[in-house]
Amino acid sequence: ECLHRKVIVSITKRLKICSIPNYIIMKNVKDDYCCLIHGWMLRTSCSNWNELAVYALVYDLSQGGKIEFPMSISYVREWLMCCKQTAITTMKRLEEKGLIVKTQHETDGVISNRYSAVKPNFVI
Repeated sequence: ECLHRKVIVSITKRLKICSIPNYIIMKNVKDDYCCLIHGWMLRTSCSNWNELAVYALVYDLSQGGKIEFPMSISYVREWLMCCKQTAITTMKRLEEKGLIVKTQHETDGVISNRYSAVKPNFVI
């Protein structure tokens, strides 16, 4: 209940502060999609809610790190309801911590980023 309340408060505050209109924030996130935060994820080196939410998202979309999933910063931005810089910083921190792996692929001169999650052998 406590975590649930914190999440609701966090989302409510962001919607009030965020200067991005709601129709832009949620244009790519499907209504029926959700991601799951596993209990073991709470013991990873994620240091804040943004990192935990993005890690859970990448873990889910990459099927537990089995595949590389194409993901843009704007998609992460929508999930976090944040500015572009926060999304970029969050992704970089997860890469530095070794929780996600980014690979770049070029197709017809266009570079796209693909991500997969790494389940740590040791969780703190």
